[in-house]
Amino acid sequence: MKKIIILITILILGVVFILGYTKAAYVSNSMWDYYLNSKGFYFESDYLGDNKINTYNLWNGKAVSFNIKNNNSTNYNTDTLVYDIECIVPSGIKCNLSKTSSSLSGSSKQEEVLSFELVSDDNIKDVDVIIKASSTKPYKKTITGTFKLHRATSEIGNINYDLIHYNNYSLLNISNYYNQDKCVYIKWNNSDIKVLANDIDATSTDDNGYINGFNVNITENTTKSIRFYNIGTDNYTKDIFDIGQC
Repeated sequence: MKKIIILITILILGVVFILGYTKAAYVSNSMWDYYLNSKGFYFESDYLGDNKINTYNLWNGKAVSFNIKNNNSTNYNTDTLVYDIECIVPSGIKCNLSKTSSSLSGSSKQEEVLSFELVSDDNIKDVDVIIKASSTKPYKKTITGTFKLHRATSEIGNINYDLIHYNNYSLLNISNYYNQDKCVYIKWNNSDIKVLANDIDATSTDDNGYINGFNVNITENTTKSIRFYNIGTDNYTKDIFDIGQC
């Protein structure tokens, strides 16, 4: 009986230790993030952070882009941000990064667009790619994201698109599966949907004068991502968009 009581006591102490360690690790990570932000350190990305999942159902087999920023929506680093990039893929696939290390000046808001391209002896159709970015200066922090890629080979010769929702915006990904560049128009009929895109040609406006359509050139066999914001309360799907060739 005494041995049983000792074993149960050891078991309970072990469980308490594991739970305490897990909670301590969570609190430690949260405090570290708070400390970094309080010091004005911002290592951000639209695609990485808190193990973000990026789904590309219309992946064309070409390079996939992501970004690294030294700022959040309002503030930016005053020190230069130095970081490394790592790409993790299944066995048999090679991942070529446009850069494995880089830096962003701390003089103003900065953003760098990077990319990865997959190479394999076999025709890649479905694959998960993990991108890990780790800052080395002025502070150390790691942000990670998973890119779930599905190669839609049956879509060759089409213009297709999908919509990915994030916390406060959505990315409209338009894929040109033609072997030539295409002009594509994007229209929508909802005044709550706003676009903040550079170098777009407005084609129409709504009754309040807001843009509700524009044209964009998409090079052959590539995907163009455009960020949209919903200032209203209603959720929306990709069906709200009217998209076709100019």
